[in-house]
Amino acid sequence: WLRNQADECRSNLESWIGDYFEKCLNWVLKQNDFVVETSLVGTVLNGLSHLHGCMDRGQFIISLIRGLGGNVHMKSRQEFSKEVLNWARESPPDPRQTLDTYYDQQSGRLMTYQMEKPENLTTDDFSNPQKLPVIRTPDMQRGLDYFKPWLSSNSKQPFILVGPEGCGKGMLLRYAFSQLRSTQIATVHCSAQTSPRHILQKLSQTCMVISSNTGRVYRPRDCEHLVLYLKDINLPRPDKWGTSSVI
Repeated sequence: WLRNQADECRSNLESWIGDYFEKCLNWVLKQNDFVVETSLVGTVLNGLSHLHGCMDRGQFIISLIRGLGGNVHMKSRQEFSKEVLNWARESPPDPRQTLDTYYDQQSGRLMTYQMEKPENLTTDDFSNPQKLPVIRTPDMQRGLDYFKPWLSSNSKQPFILVGPEGCGKGMLLRYAFSQLRSTQIATVHCSAQTSPRHILQKLSQTCMVISSNTGRVYRPRDCEHLVLYLKDINLPRPDKWGTSSVI
């Protein structure tokens, strides 16, 4: 993982990972309060997924909290953030709301999310239920920052967004997708009958197959990037071994 990092940040990342990663990993494993059950390797990769390109120690600490803490329940996540900030001797702007702390690249400091009031909002903006305006509350900004790195062109990674029905998962994703450049969204509405065949059909509709030096690959037809969005991925029926072939 370190060998794939840019030269200008590799040395610092190696040092910070040595100082904090194993200690934080052990805390999360000991709590064993995962939202979605995963393996040791999966937990490690979650932790590393937010650390790409970290140049500053404060940025690393916040990214580590999000990476390793993103798959634990909220109470444990809050405790974890306090522990990590204490180990790193970092002082959050609001010690009561440590999860609302983010790293501001312009100032190089830790900041707290603030409500961003929309400008020129009218009642007409609420007329289309499919395109409702998004109010960037602190909760909204925090949620976006948890999965935004996985959508970036530098470190695109598959992920599962989990939450109770009606909590705003779809809204968060639609807003995040709208911020992506030259990216098409291919949506598969899953049901109990959804199988890998349906996924391949969707890819065939939105992509073309070209030959490369690694073999035949899918490329988006009309843009540079394609996001495959599997909505309600919990619905496909598991196989006889209890696993989901769609995932």
